[in-house]
Amino acid sequence: MTDNETNAHLRFWQESCNFKDFQRWCGTPEPWKEELGALIVELGLKSVLDIGCGTGSMKEVLDNRGYPSDARYLGTEITPKLIKFCELKNIPVVDRDLRDLGNFADEEFDCILCLDVLNHQKEDPRLLLQEMLRVTNKLLIVSFFRDFLAGHDCVNFVHKHDNCIYAEWSRKYLENFLDTLDVTYEWVERKTSDGKHSKPASLFIMKD
Repeated sequence: MTDNETNAHLRFWQESCNFKDFQRWCGTPEPWKEELGALIVELGLKSVLDIGCGTGSMKEVLDNRGYPSDARYLGTEITPKLIKFCELKNIPVVDRDLRDLGNFADEEFDCILCLDVLNHQKEDPRLLLQEMLRVTNKLLIVSFFRDFLAGHDCVNFVHKHDNCIYAEWSRKYLENFLDTLDVTYEWVERKTSDGKHSKPASLFIMKD
């Protein structure tokens, strides 16, 4: 995104989107989030980077699932009021953009979460996936809230709310890229609560 697009996008979340709407969209308990928390604890993943953590709901899910007190959790967020919200709840958070992970070391975290964030980025998703894979030594989990396009290679951008950018692409577009890397991946059904709209499958990428 250009600087103007980024600033406009950020202003929507900071100034136009109230906490009630944000919690309804992104912060409410969901079966798929509970399953992610259970999986992370079951696999013994001791360090988690939660990119675009919002209100830190996944930290609460992990804690409720018995995430060890000596394990590391860190959220990244760029919206000031959401950063402040996390800080008031003692949820570890840093002001960091998905497109700027350079301060994190190679394979610094066991698990990277990128939940409903990638669809907000106008950049080529393959580059963002590659950078997130650099930072994890085991597992990257990416969830999506926009449907995938039918075409194999095209990327389309849809603008809504004047300020918010929503990106769509095909599964094959991502798979063709992942097939060139030393990873295995799986699409996992996203189980939503009753009354919630269904969402696309989540992408689980394991480093070989």
